[in-house]
Amino acid sequence: MKQEKVVHEEHLSDTFFWFNPIPMWIYKKSDQKILEVNNAAVNAYGYSKYQFRHLFHDDFIGEEIPVNYPDGSKSELRKQLSIHRASNGGSFVTLMVKSLATYNSYEAILVRSIKVFN
Repeated sequence: MKQEKVVHEEHLSDTFFWFNPIPMWIYKKSDQKILEVNNAAVNAYGYSKYQFRHLFHDDFIGEEIPVNYPDGSKSELRKQLSIHRASNGGSFVTLMVKSLATYNSYEAILVRSIKVFN
C-alpha cells in the first residue's frame, strides 16, 4: 500500500518547505495547477510566487530525459531528469523527485527539483 504524505497549508510554515535550499512546489494532481512554491524555487526559476501560482507544472518543464533503473524497481518516489525553463528563457537540467501529497484537501504532488547542470 502506498503511503501518502499529507501536507496542509498550516504545516508549510516549517523549515522543510519554506526554508529548504532545494526548490520545491506543490501542484494539483488533477490539472497540474501550482498550489504553492518555496523561496528556493522562486530564486532558481526567476518567477515570483504570484507568477508561479498562475502556472501549471508543465509550463516550465521541458523535455524529459529517460532514466532506466538497472534493477527495474519502481519506487513510491518518482525520479526524473528533465530540462526546465527559467523565466528569463534560460534552461537547465534537474533531477525531479515527486511524491504524492494532500494539500488543502486536493490530491497533489510534492516536487523537489535539484539542478544537475546548466
